[in-house]
Amino acid sequence: MKITAMSFNLRVCRLLDFHRSWVFRRESAALAVAAQKPCLVGFQELTGRMLAELSPLLPEYGYVGTGRNKDGGGEHNAIFYHRKRLVPLEWGQLWLSPQPQVPGSIGWDARFPRICTWAKLKLLKDPAVTILMYNTHLDHIGRTAKRQGALLVWRTIREHQERFGPTPVLLAGDFNAGPEHPVIRFLSGEDELEGERSPLANAFADPQHAGKTHHGFLGGRLGKPIDYLFGGFGLLPLHGDVIRSKYNGRYPSDHYPVSGIFRVQRLTPKPIQTP
Repeated sequence: MKITAMSFNLRVCRLLDFHRSWVFRRESAALAVAAQKPCLVGFQELTGRMLAELSPLLPEYGYVGTGRNKDGGGEHNAIFYHRKRLVPLEWGQLWLSPQPQVPGSIGWDARFPRICTWAKLKLLKDPAVTILMYNTHLDHIGRTAKRQGALLVWRTIREHQERFGPTPVLLAGDFNAGPEHPVIRFLSGEDELEGERSPLANAFADPQHAGKTHHGFLGGRLGKPIDYLFGGFGLLPLHGDVIRSKYNGRYPSDHYPVSGIFRVQRLTPKPIQTP
């Protein structure tokens, strides 16, 4: 069985973006998703207002998640799921900080609160199969926050494997890091980070040559990705791609969406390494 997924940083709504502000991009963003027909989408930089305007444009999708601020407002890392393919069984959210259950908490040297939204979803085509999806946005400045945030996400995945039992995992996000960064090499299963090793795999077969994903509304390919999809624990990446299309004659964001195709395997996952 195969599933499709996307990771999509939508660029937060800013009036000073003028003709590139959200009001001019929202239909293009919806078209970008509809063109790929993914089972799951992890959005970043999606505010409450943007969410309220995007959701009706994607009526086939439901979503889970709340904002990163203490009051539940601010940017969301919402997980959208196709209603005819998946149903959420449980979901939650953690703040990437030493106090992950404290809403609005800022971790280490981060500039803003950073979160990871997760959901456990059942495949309607095969109700015996569930998937755990995680969607995050690592800090763009804090070096410690980036490393510790990635480790916290991984440790949450590991804890959920122990809690729910062996369950396929999908990790989406804007990681603000190129393929050579220790965080990406760790999440791709290539290197250890602080003595821990992740069994996940990158959807990009060759991340170094995937091309840039943040383009600042200018388009182009030259550069390296910072947006990724990872799979593991029985969710095998088959193909990853950067979607560089325009919709309604415009780019829907200053990031390209990333898409991936994954095979759900009924295999016993590799043993989880504990520190």
